[in-house]
Amino acid sequence: MEMRLCPNNHYYDHSITQTCPICNAAGTAAQGWNQQAAPVGVTTPVGYAAQASGSAVPGYDPQGGRMLGYSAPAADNNRTQAIMKEKIGIDPVVGWLVCLEGKEKGHDYRIHSDNNYIGRADEMDIAIRNDDTISRVNHAILSYDPKEKTFYFGPGSGRGIVRINGKAVLSTIELAAFDKIDIGNTNLVFVPFCGEDYNWFD
Repeated sequence: MEMRLCPNNHYYDHSITQTCPICNAAGTAAQGWNQQAAPVGVTTPVGYAAQASGSAVPGYDPQGGRMLGYSAPAADNNRTQAIMKEKIGIDPVVGWLVCLEGKEKGHDYRIHSDNNYIGRADEMDIAIRNDDTISRVNHAILSYDPKEKTFYFGPGSGRGIVRINGKAVLSTIELAAFDKIDIGNTNLVFVPFCGEDYNWFD
């Protein structure tokens, strides 16, 4: 992956395309950001204040409700199975995240074995749908290794920095019970079920 910033402030993967696909699709120069006209699914930076005026995001099709050139991913009916499900026949809960602060305060999110991808989109393993400061897909990853009986947390490909107990997480770290996790404007607490005392394999 070779990310570049075009003159109109769009990031694109230069290893896939030589020019900015958003600029090419829109055929327009960058204009002011108007949060009211922002496309559904666009991540809003933490602390962003909407401008009083401005025009729509370049390359956005308001009638279609998406960026020009975007096509939804095809449905995958053959989803990769977790090792635990393959071995014991079910993919059981191994822990939870509980929202302490944010628009989904009081909600809980089940954690399963192996990798749990966190984002706003419905297809995420942990979908925090109502916080626009969280990226749609893969903002962060929370993993449970049933062999080591250990939980891990790390940043994904999201724009915003994630934090554990107030400290920025820039690489994968081991999680401890009741660690506080900040993703966007959402504060969560980690509650393990599996570990040294219990594991579904045992």
